[in-house]
Amino acid sequence: RSSQKDEVDVQTEADRIVLKSHSPAGVVVNRAMEVVHFRGRTAPYLEPAPGKPSLNVLKLARNGLAIELRTLIGAAIKKDASVQREGVSFNENGHPRILNLSVTPLGEEGPEGRNFFLVLFDDITPLVTAAAKNAPNRKLKAFPEDKPELKRLRQELANAQEALRSA
Repeated sequence: RSSQKDEVDVQTEADRIVLKSHSPAGVVVNRAMEVVHFRGRTAPYLEPAPGKPSLNVLKLARNGLAIELRTLIGAAIKKDASVQREGVSFNENGHPRILNLSVTPLGEEGPEGRNFFLVLFDDITPLVTAAAKNAPNRKLKAFPEDKPELKRLRQELANAQEALRSA
């Protein structure tokens, strides 16, 4: 019996080490988007802003991640299902990084839906960099600047940025 207990203890310890060193950083937020629990090192993605302290994940978000977080958390609340966005680009101290974001509803469903959501920040920069180094050289087609589609997309982006500023 002691041998079985030791084996379970060893497995539990191994799981703890693997999860600690290989799982993505994240936070648990409530419906009001307030952080209620930090998981792992979130510093590349979240940081307190100067001024009055706040645990609102959108106010803590760095490097332009607030828009992505607002969209994903809103979608998870609306769908009551896990949502994710892959290949989100951001800068960390001037270095380009790429991450996958996911938001998963947690806990029992109440009258207004679930009250907690797990937000995970999975930095995939090393994987993308390795894949790019191993990929054969490809020529990219130039995208003509005068294409109507490009002008339309730029206008959409400008409109979205203005709407966010006014919000």
